Amino acid sequence: MFLPLIVFAILTQVIGDVVNQDLPLEEKKSFMFHIYQPIEYSLLALFYYQTLMGRKLKTVILITIPLFIIFCVYYYSSNSQSFSGPDFTDFTVEAILICIFVIIFFSQLLNRRVYLTLTSYPSFWINTGNLIFYAGNLLVMGAHFYISKQDVKLAEELLVINHYSNLFLCILYLIGFGCLKKKKWSQQLSPEQL
Repeated sequence: MFLPLIVFAILTQVIGDVVNQDLPLEEKKSFMFHIYQPIEYSLLALFYYQTLMGRKLKTVILITIPLFIIFCVYYYSSNSQSFSGPDFTDFTVEAILICIFVIIFFSQLLNRRVYLTLTSYPSFWINTGNLIFYAGNLLVMGAHFYISKQDVKLAEELLVINHYSNLFLCILYLIGFGCLKKKKWSQQLSPEQL
């Protein structure tokens, strides 16, 4: 699930960089990110479908996937100028849903009352990264929207925070993947071999 997510994310960023290479700030295109958001949300929702407990919750998660895709198609087909420009509506809706799933994850984790070794529990690191990234970016996007009414250049500079939070998200994902690899490796060895 995360390998396709990473491939799509890198592809989207590369296409965005190539398309916007020589364009001034006010003419930069964002259509590729609006295509990416439904893909990203679908893959992350499937992760939460596998991670979270409860049949009703899992059903709700699956239902949100087509609803989010329909929302994106409807929103950008009725606001065609928003599709090519920097519109964060799709990201905002996605971030709210992901934050809700992360809160449910941590709530379920606390209610389990079991001892977990964080070095062998990748979902903790992935969810910590998602919480910091999506909640933090919601704050940055809100500030960007507010500040852009008075100072567009300053608002654009504020988006640099998103790059750092994205880097932090990648680091926490790598820690999570490292836990997964360590867990698989330790399961292959007998206790005497460890």
